[in-house]
Amino acid sequence: VIDRLYAENNEIAIGDEMHLDDKLFTVSGVVAFSDYSALFKNNTDMMFNASTFTVACVTDAAFNRLTDAHIKYTYAWVNDDRSLSDAAASDKGDELKDILAKSGLLTDFVKTGNNQAIIFTGDDIGGDQVMVITMLYIVMAILAFIFGVTTRNTIEREAGTIGTLRASGYSRLELFRQYITTPVLITLAGAIIGNILGYTVFKYIIVDMYYGSYSLLSYTTHWNADAFVRTTIVPILLMLAITSITLYRKLKLSPLQFIRKDLKKGKQTKSLRLPNIGFIHRFRIRIILQNAGSYVTLFFGILLSSVLLLFGLLLSPLLSQVSDMAVQAMPAKYEYMLKSEVKTKNKEAEALAVSSFKTHSNGYLPESVSVYGISQNSRYFKENFPKEGVYISSGYSEKYQLSVGDTVTIKKPYTSILYELEVAGIHEAPTSIDIYMSKDYYCDLFDEEDDYYNAYLSNVPLDDLAPDKIYSTITQADITKMSDQLMVSMGGIFHLVNIFAIALF
Repeated sequence: VIDRLYAENNEIAIGDEMHLDDKLFTVSGVVAFSDYSALFKNNTDMMFNASTFTVACVTDAAFNRLTDAHIKYTYAWVNDDRSLSDAAASDKGDELKDILAKSGLLTDFVKTGNNQAIIFTGDDIGGDQVMVITMLYIVMAILAFIFGVTTRNTIEREAGTIGTLRASGYSRLELFRQYITTPVLITLAGAIIGNILGYTVFKYIIVDMYYGSYSLLSYTTHWNADAFVRTTIVPILLMLAITSITLYRKLKLSPLQFIRKDLKKGKQTKSLRLPNIGFIHRFRIRIILQNAGSYVTLFFGILLSSVLLLFGLLLSPLLSQVSDMAVQAMPAKYEYMLKSEVKTKNKEAEALAVSSFKTHSNGYLPESVSVYGISQNSRYFKENFPKEGVYISSGYSEKYQLSVGDTVTIKKPYTSILYELEVAGIHEAPTSIDIYMSKDYYCDLFDEEDDYYNAYLSNVPLDDLAPDKIYSTITQADITKMSDQLMVSMGGIFHLVNIFAIALF
């Protein structure tokens, strides 16, 4: 059995045959593994790939047909002691890692919280939720605008009728009930139809979008109270509030004002004296001033609709530009992350030290930051790094509003150890959150040997490196693969936004 998404992407059906390790197998089913919801071949890959990588499951007898060349034995340590803090549980996991490392056979060690195949899908869906809720607030603002304009236009159109009814003895409350009934009924009808469509037709659009990106298990539809409040209760209350306030203010006018269609409150203001700039120019300005409210209303309506449309149109060019910028910011065409120190005879290779930390800044959620230790006179970095102090990427600088002379604080994962580093310069890398320092400062700061390294930079492939010594290889193709996958993952929802925005216009 193979992953369902891989089978769909490669048009493999149940009953087809596949070669594994030069052995012929029959595909007898498709599955979704709970620890492989995102198909990352390596945990350090920048993006999953459900087109060229899959996971498979076979019987014991079928497994014995495979050679032992690529077998890897995996141990799982589970923390059943819920009284332990995250740091304490991490320490116990590190003890196990140290025991296995002494055997000399440990090739990898991944904590569940760092396992991209497990956590990426949930994190991505959570990020999409924030984006959609932001769009929802924009839609609510547009609805408020529509309710206000509609109510005002209704009163202006029927001002004569309202004045006649008021003069005939009808009370303000009776007219209020009359003119609020229709928008309430229409809004309720829209809410009912919207909920029905949301749990039927539109649901399948979103389901297809996520099932086309991730290896998800079968789902069951449940009524969602939070969604009901956000998409149904809030718009209804918004309509009631805006319509009620507008009606209440207008119905305070006298019947005579309604009959005369003089719906402005207060004394009539004097006309603004305009300079002598020619009749046509003064006429145009006078028209604008007399209808300023309508023009302001029109302006905000177009503004909100434009924001929503741009929200949907920005995805493709944004991802394309970010991909180009990321490729241009790469220090070399190939970045090799090593499991252990290994020599290469290729003179294009330049050794460096790399480690991953977490940002630690008030007002910001922690995120991964790569810390590089660069050799002096590097051919791939033009900066002359100081003995103490660091350079940060321009993306780091812009996002966290940091400049030369400021201090950045980073945290070692799963510990309480903090490092405060002074910013000595900015390295042009707008799409990444990175820190760069001299290799000597790196080894001194993180207590490593002076000749320590765990990565190579090169503009040519390093073919003499043993594959089992390489943790991951980052190339330009890996950078662009991320934007390509995001287009597949998120493209569908932005098409929906565009259609809605055009209809709204």
